[in-house]
Amino acid sequence: MQKTSRSSGLRLVMSVAGAARHTCTSGDAAADAAADGDWAADLVPTGDPARDLDRLLDRFRDEVRDAARDRGVTAAQVAEARGHLEAACGRLGTAFGARS
Repeated sequence: MQKTSRSSGLRLVMSVAGAARHTCTSGDAAADAAADGDWAADLVPTGDPARDLDRLLDRFRDEVRDAARDRGVTAAQVAEARGHLEAACGRLGTAFGARS
C-alpha cells in the first residue's frame, strides 16, 4: 500500500487501482482518482441499492480509520475531517432528496 499524507490535515481520498490495490492519495492525484470513479470498483453490486450504499460507507470508514491509525491523527485533523464530512453529507443529502 502506497501512502501519501499532508501534515496540514487529513486529506484522504481512496482509489482502487485494480481489484485489490488501494492507494491513499492527496492533492491533484486525489482529484484524478475521484474523476475516474475507480474507488471501490471491486465491490460488485448486490442488486439491493441500500446494501450497496452500506458497503461503500463501510469501505470508506475502514480506509479512513486505517489511514488515521497508521499515521496518527491530531485534533486539528479531526476538525478538518468534520468539515469535509459535513460538506459530503450535504451533497449526498441533496442527491438523495433529503429535506432540511
